[in-house]
Amino acid sequence: MVRERCEVCGLDLRACDTGDGAAAGVILVLGAVVVIMAFWVEFRFSPPLWVHAVLWPVVTIPLAILLMRPAKAALVALQFRHGASEMGLGDGRIPSPGQRERKGEVKRACRSTLP
Repeated sequence: MVRERCEVCGLDLRACDTGDGAAAGVILVLGAVVVIMAFWVEFRFSPPLWVHAVLWPVVTIPLAILLMRPAKAALVALQFRHGASEMGLGDGRIPSPGQRERKGEVKRACRSTLP
């Protein structure tokens, strides 16, 4: 879920659609990290199978939930940065002068709030 409008510049974010990109990215990256950690734990400590069955879901599920929001935010930012047509910022090609001015105004407004 994404907010309807940017609090700073008023950009309409309702049309923003990141799809399942954030979930797929988090699953692939986190899955690789967890598998590597599971191998390391297995070869270093040789715990019984039940330890793996308890440990890795407890690690994986909270990490997946925590990483989902920043991943989705990154995809929304990339859509904005590259002028995705889904956000009403153009067709992904070179924007018209009016679109460039609007996009520039929005970027300056959003950047002015950064520390």
